[in-house]
Order: sequence, then C-alpha cells, then structure tokens
Amino acid sequence: MKRAVLGALCAIAFAASASAAELRIAFVDVKAAIENTKEYQQGIAQLKAF
Repeated sequence: MKRAVLGALCAIAFAASASAAELRIAFVDVKAAIENTKEYQQGIAQLKAF
C-alpha cells in the first residue's frame, strides 16, 4: 500500500514539473514575441533616449 501511494505521489510530482516546464517555455516564447515587435522596440528606444 505504501509503495502504491509513493508511486502515485511521484507521478503527480512528475506531471506537475512537466507542466511547469511547459509553462516556462510558453512564457519565454510569448516574451520573445512581444520583445520582437516594432512598437516594443520603438518604446525601448524612447526610454533609452531619456
């Protein structure tokens, strides 16, 4: 019984870490997409001009 519970907890932890990794990859993709827009680059240039 203990082995089954431990196995279930390990499976849940593995699934949670896999989901977290996927979310991190998606966040990086979205961040890169935003930073590559023309409007974003113009805004950064204006801020650096100050």
